Amino acid sequence: MKLIRWLKHELKELAVPALYFFICFSLILLILKLFLQNYSIEFFVLSKAALAAFLAAKAVLIGDQTGISKKRRSAPRYINVLFKTFIYTVITAILSILESLIEAFSKTKVFSTAISTAINEINISHFLAIILLVSLVFLSYNIFDEINIYMGEGKLKKFFFSKPQ
Repeated sequence: MKLIRWLKHELKELAVPALYFFICFSLILLILKLFLQNYSIEFFVLSKAALAAFLAAKAVLIGDQTGISKKRRSAPRYINVLFKTFIYTVITAILSILESLIEAFSKTKVFSTAISTAINEINISHFLAIILLVSLVFLSYNIFDEINIYMGEGKLKKFFFSKPQ
């Protein structure tokens, strides 16, 4: 029973950031797909966006649950935004590397071979481009989060989704 309650709580906490990240990553990947269309290179936008959104939302939850993101409350807000963006980007990079290792391990079934396979298959330019885009998405997310904290919890949602008076 506690497991189900915990799982519901986690999914509820994950839903809003995951939806935001899914929309952002879908737009980025759609633009990339449109650029690559002239070269007959095809890939699936929604599945990649969904996985990236889940990883990003999980990075935010990990950062929030460890208290890392709350340690800078006395600093100016731009410091909070930049610090959280950095932390969430690092967590996402680590999760991405772990994902590559797991994928390589599923192919090789040997951990040492999986590490060398993952290292050999990584394209550093591609990895850095993705990390840069992810950091920009985190930056915008953290700006809105700080505005929400400043305005009061829920007021930003009300500002955007209620009719003007």
